[in-house]
Amino acid sequence: MVAMPWWTDQSTNAKYITDVLHVGLRGKGIVTKKTGHKWIVTKEDIEMCIKEFVKGESRNEIIRNSDKWKKLAKVTLDDCGSSDKTYRRVCSKTCMQVQRFCRRY
Repeated sequence: MVAMPWWTDQSTNAKYITDVLHVGLRGKGIVTKKTGHKWIVTKEDIEMCIKEFVKGESRNEIIRNSDKWKKLAKVTLDDCGSSDKTYRRVCSKTCMQVQRFCRRY
């Protein structure tokens, strides 16, 4: 993944993707006179990120971390995973509240 933040929380997301999860590279970006304060990523910057992923040192770490997060997400979303349990609990509580409401009216 190449992170190229442009608006509001995207800088935070890009930082998280690159520095916390280590599953992507960040486009460096530049400020130009044409754009004034706007941060833009050039095609050369994107090309550099792609080359880094294909041939660079970051490649193995990104692949390893992506696989790790993929496996963790699968465990969480499988039957009896934490997300599944939370979903079932919310549905159960919602159904109970709807039944109580229907009994009143």
